[in-house]
Amino acid sequence: MMMYFRGIGGLGRCFGGGFGYMSNFMHSGWGLVMMGIALVVAALVVVAIVALVKKGQGHHPVNQSDDSLELLNARFVKGEISEEDYIRMKKVLTGK
Repeated sequence: MMMYFRGIGGLGRCFGGGFGYMSNFMHSGWGLVMMGIALVVAALVVVAIVALVKKGQGHHPVNQSDDSLELLNARFVKGEISEEDYIRMKKVLTGK
């Protein structure tokens, strides 16, 4: 029965179930302030994690370069550009 009032590991004291100073902690208003701060910090951590995950899922330049090379190859095969233009544009895209 005493475990009910104390809580596990004395956690119940934070919520007004203990004796002495801690029993008045929630009733004085500071317990609500501390819980509010903890909730704000937890929300900020969640927002930061979501932002980092979204940033990591962006379109990578490597894929864009591969798509550009495919389009360049297709234009060369169709005869839309000359061999000199193809070589020059390929050097620009690949950096070689």
